[in-house]
Amino acid sequence: RIYHPGETMYSYLPGNGENFGWIDIQSTPYLARGAKSGITGMINLHLLAGPESTPIPPRLWDFLIGYQRRGDFSELLSYDLATSIGVFSDFEDSAKDGIRFPSHAVGMFHFNPDLDFVFGADYIDRDDLPLLPVFGFSIHRQDQPNLRFDLVFPRPRIDVVLDCKRRMYLAAFLDGGSWDIERPDESNDVMTYRDYRAVLGFEYTDQTDGISAVELGYVFERQLLFRTIHTVTDFDDAFVLRFVWRR
Repeated sequence: RIYHPGETMYSYLPGNGENFGWIDIQSTPYLARGAKSGITGMINLHLLAGPESTPIPPRLWDFLIGYQRRGDFSELLSYDLATSIGVFSDFEDSAKDGIRFPSHAVGMFHFNPDLDFVFGADYIDRDDLPLLPVFGFSIHRQDQPNLRFDLVFPRPRIDVVLDCKRRMYLAAFLDGGSWDIERPDESNDVMTYRDYRAVLGFEYTDQTDGISAVELGYVFERQLLFRTIHTVTDFDDAFVLRFVWRR
């Protein structure tokens, strides 16, 4: 019944020179798992290393505030709605092209106790991919409580319960974003970085029902794009290490 849980994370994608390293200190603008509605927000910092051949800022910021609501229309149908306004920029000059409105509208049809269908749209408001469809299904058989399959685009995940406190999972997702930046000649541009990530994670649930996780991931299809330059810069595949706290 939750499309996006609230998360705080630290991720490290090593790189230097032309390999383009990336460090994230960030959170997601979503409610904790038990919350039904409320104001959301985030302040994120991204630290960049390289590439030397393409001048880009050493740091990027995200500031966002929004509202999210979750609920049930009936026993068979529930929903998760969120809307927000944010500024994504290096803040070296005007950030007007970094104003964006990420939102989502997702419904869940609970076909039976073992199967849910998920459908909707995720408006991520990026230059490369403004809108993503949300579709798929979730299998959580009562006769196999140690397995869960959330085969939902764009964030599929498979869980294996190890014991009452620990889980292992495989997940995949799109990463990156679009930011308003200032170039070395003081002209404005919009930079978009995109990659795809497949991660193996281990979760632990503490006594307060908080979840902490460590993930090791493979990052591929790494691309850097600019609004004013009609070329795409590709980077080698890489590994990423993430520490995640889920509310």
